[in-house]
Amino acid sequence: MAATPGCPSGTVCGVYGLCIEQAVLEPIGFAFDTALIGEACSASFTEFCGVEGARGTCFDPDGAAGPAGESCHRYARARSECGAGEELGYIYYPLSGGGGDRGYGFCYFDGR
Repeated sequence: MAATPGCPSGTVCGVYGLCIEQAVLEPIGFAFDTALIGEACSASFTEFCGVEGARGTCFDPDGAAGPAGESCHRYARARSECGAGEELGYIYYPLSGGGGDRGYGFCYFDGR
């Protein structure tokens, strides 16, 4: 999530902060969108949107189709990185040995 994560061209800073090719992540189920942070997304959910140093996730926080729809929400590490009226959500990845990893957090407006 650094402004310049230092990944070589053609790779993204992915799970656990490792530089990995998008072409490797897509076949195993990771989805990407070209929307920038705050912009509308073309898919209902993706693990990655934005550009290096400003990555996020595409989703619709209230699940209701409408003017807000799916948008690119920036990744964050802690609730303290979220703005006023925002909450911290997580993307959950199941682990092969059981349990799960909530390695990516994101800020979203919870509507309250």
